[in-house]
Amino acid sequence: MSTTLKVLSAKKVIASHQIEKGNQLIIEARDKSNYQLIDDQTGLGPQNIIAKREGNDLKVFLEDGDMNADVIIKNYYDDQTESTSNLLVGEHENGNIYAYVPESGMKTDAVSMLAEEVIAPQALGGEEIGAFWAFNPWWLLALAPIAAGIAIAASSGGSDSGSGNNGGNSNNTDTTADKPTITAPTDGSVKVAPGSDNTKVVITYTDENGNDKTATVEKDENGSWKSDDSNVEINQDGTFTIPADKVKDNSEVNAKGTDDKNNTADADSKIAGDTKKPGDSNGDGVVDDNDNSSDKAPLPGGLELPRNTAGAPNIVFGEDQDADGKLNAAENASIDDNQAITPVYITIPDKTEVGDNLVLTINGTEKIISVTEEMIIAGYTVIEQVPTNKDGDVTVTAKVTDPAGNESKMATKMLAVDTTADKPSITAQDGGDVTVKPGDDNTKVEVKFKDESGAEKTVIAEKDQDG
Repeated sequence: MSTTLKVLSAKKVIASHQIEKGNQLIIEARDKSNYQLIDDQTGLGPQNIIAKREGNDLKVFLEDGDMNADVIIKNYYDDQTESTSNLLVGEHENGNIYAYVPESGMKTDAVSMLAEEVIAPQALGGEEIGAFWAFNPWWLLALAPIAAGIAIAASSGGSDSGSGNNGGNSNNTDTTADKPTITAPTDGSVKVAPGSDNTKVVITYTDENGNDKTATVEKDENGSWKSDDSNVEINQDGTFTIPADKVKDNSEVNAKGTDDKNNTADADSKIAGDTKKPGDSNGDGVVDDNDNSSDKAPLPGGLELPRNTAGAPNIVFGEDQDADGKLNAAENASIDDNQAITPVYITIPDKTEVGDNLVLTINGTEKIISVTEEMIIAGYTVIEQVPTNKDGDVTVTAKVTDPAGNESKMATKMLAVDTTADKPSITAQDGGDVTVKPGDDNTKVEVKFKDESGAEKTVIAEKDQDG
């Protein structure tokens, strides 16, 4: 047997705690809150409980054969017990919410009025109330007529008296279902807790491959949950989990709960966590110099490069044929028409997903490219037209970011475009000598002249390895 304890403020469920037989739940009291007990098998409140005060703590015993307190609410009591309006409540089979009231009908046996070390059996009874907390200092007045047979346990089948002001018409019709609760832990999984009265929960999510999925989880005749989707696991506590590797990071997860009267309620949707960081090859959760991909991306021309090095993409200038970081005139195409360009290849790091962004800068101008499945499969993408029609440096940076704010390291690659040489200078001396001075960047100078006899001569001067 398992029981749920919900802590409810005036507007919402603050917390939901699971109580397993043999395990003790200890929580701190919360001001202006009710505490709803729910039998997980029936979805209703336990019919009878026992309350005991020890010091300022409230101990609650469920009728499960265990002599130890199942719930301890620390500091539930203070010096002004008369002002306490934080109630223990439960749902009756007629669909209404009631407080737990003393079976004796005595005001001093009410949960909020117990004296030190007093034990008093309680049952659902009194006037219908709401599950959410509301200031109601008069709720104890309803205890006056309570005797052994007046607790609602003795009035199963429901009453048409309602709240006493509806002219004899029933107000016990259940028209709402409790909504499921979705949580998205940081490990990338998603957990769904059904509403307390739910008999069916339909969950919609997106799997790792981007496919929309619908899972239906229903209670069978034994009260056990069964899922028609193997990706949705049933937990022992009656909740459901979609493991991290079965749900797409940063995708929306929704759930709709249905009760046995076919009422429905939608959960508040949640976004699945993102545990994949672009460039995190070793999977330690940190993108750093230790993240060197073992997966090679085959680039055009037969070159293969890791998808990432030190957590960053690799950048290759296609026209730099000798990969020396310099682009000379022979390598640079179409110089004459001032349309020289080079393709730039950028590898796609490990753990990059469809929908992540490749963020580039080309000489300081930013460009953002949405990552596609084709890019991930190929291992790279190409920027076709990066201008190289002017001498100087071309600088490209690249990194991958995802919607969760994770990002790879940034790669920076520079290409020095040098398609013209400095010209040598020739000086004719007064004595008839001629001096040739090489240009600053020259490594070879070819000098042509006529000797004294008029013969054509060519002299080639080159720098050796020592300069």
